[in-house]
Amino acid sequence: MSPACALEQIVKEILDWHRERLGLHDACGAEWWTLWMDGEDDDVGWHWDADYEARERGEVKHPFLGTVTYLDTGSAAPTVIIDDCREQPIMAGAGSVIYSAHLSLPVPGKHICFDGTLLHGAPVELRDMFGYSPPSAGGKRRSARSTLLANIW
Repeated sequence: MSPACALEQIVKEILDWHRERLGLHDACGAEWWTLWMDGEDDDVGWHWDADYEARERGEVKHPFLGTVTYLDTGSAAPTVIIDDCREQPIMAGAGSVIYSAHLSLPVPGKHICFDGTLLHGAPVELRDMFGYSPPSAGGKRRSARSTLLANIW
């Protein structure tokens, strides 16, 4: 299907780039959404990406890849991906010990990609902890920010 708007074109290019990079020749697709946050306390809480319709049927399905593309970062919090912290072992009561995490400071145009089964988020506390607040033109702190999120299945 041809992209119907500029954002769909960007998602298609992201999908095609990752398919080529990873040698994925089988059919796969992407779901995408944008996130616009305009309050200083807005954040993206800790979560696992999943097929929530499948979850209602008792299945746990995660995307192959999760991606974040920062469009206009304003005063966005950094994105953090926790290594080796997957939902299924925790649901089974096995728990998880965090040995390492990856932190991505938001920069307009930056694209990150990670294992779609990993715990991640962009909690506002991290923005404050790292003192990350890029100035807008004129040196004032911008609050509105927008991010393109896509999962590759």
